Amino acid sequence: GAPAAPQAWAGVPPKQPVFSTSSAGIAGIMRQVSLEESRANASVSEAFSDLSSLVDHARELVALATKMRGFERKSTSAVGADGRGGASPSSEEAAAEAELADWLLTLGLTSPVTKESAGS
Repeated sequence: GAPAAPQAWAGVPPKQPVFSTSSAGIAGIMRQVSLEESRANASVSEAFSDLSSLVDHARELVALATKMRGFERKSTSAVGADGRGGASPSSEEAAAEAELADWLLTLGLTSPVTKESAGS
């Protein structure tokens, strides 16, 4: 058989614990517990900070979805019984459509597939 590859960790001497009087006794144990507690608190604080950031972004997305749903309702109510819109789009409809396009770009959707663009 082929010789085994050298093990890099085999030549490293084990780390010897360093004794100090500050880590000895009950006071040392209390310091160690306090240090671990402060690390845990920092970790929890960071997690809640990340969570609050996520909630803020979720609020923005919910507001955007609500606005888009309102636009969708407006556009479906503007469609007549025969499936076609009115004579010509009003400036309000054009502004709403431009706003929708801006929101879609914000979401990274440059050319969304819609029922109108895909057909039936």
